[in-house]
Amino acid sequence: MGNRSTNRSTIRKYFCWPDTHAPYHDETAVNVALAAVHAFEPDELIVLGDLWDFYACSFYTKDPRRKHLVADELEDSDPVVDAIKRLGCYTVFLKGNHEQRLERSVRERAPELHGLVKTVKQLIPDTWKYVPYGTSYEAGRVLYSHDFGRSGDLAPRQGLVDVGANIVFGHTHQLSFTTLGQQRGKAHAGMSCGWLGGLKHIDYRHAAVAKRKYQHGFGIVHECTETRNVWMTPVPIIITGRHGECVIEGKRVRV
Repeated sequence: MGNRSTNRSTIRKYFCWPDTHAPYHDETAVNVALAAVHAFEPDELIVLGDLWDFYACSFYTKDPRRKHLVADELEDSDPVVDAIKRLGCYTVFLKGNHEQRLERSVRERAPELHGLVKTVKQLIPDTWKYVPYGTSYEAGRVLYSHDFGRSGDLAPRQGLVDVGANIVFGHTHQLSFTTLGQQRGKAHAGMSCGWLGGLKHIDYRHAAVAKRKYQHGFGIVHECTETRNVWMTPVPIIITGRHGECVIEGKRVRV
């Protein structure tokens, strides 16, 4: 067995927190992800965007049974945001297209309120690094973003072709990993990291399709600081009844 302390000093670990869509999240999936962060002990926690749903700001037809005030959504989302903050990790927040809804709503519906309504950057904890929507956060040899302009089953591979770099993103609600290139040439890897949303809250596509297409889970990334080689792993969360579990670095995490 190798020296654990030496190995830890040469491997940098990133936990990729996927779309959560609070307050319309799956509580069990979120709790498993929180426990997994504790087990993984990452050097950085990267929130890939769509932490909030901002359903109230949607331009689409809304379900009249849901709350339509942003204040209500934020209050109901506070337990999730607070739980992530309490993890104590260095955290990077990548703004997603659902967070973009808030500022778009002000800009297009009430521009006279610009400057009075809090921005998403003002809503996140002060200790988090903020990355605007449509841009990337670069850590090591990987670009992290909410999305790279692609969606659907082939988004990781299409993104690799478009960007030409190692990429990790959310947005698709799917767990997927792909590579391009060989070890003897220029190799790149791409990963989409699933989601932590609640299937029962979906009203924008057929429930059976969403249940088949979307996967609860998250992503982890290891990078060797000496060789700068990168390993990406999508981690599924399996929910049975009122319990959920995953396996991360050989450790079973169950809540």
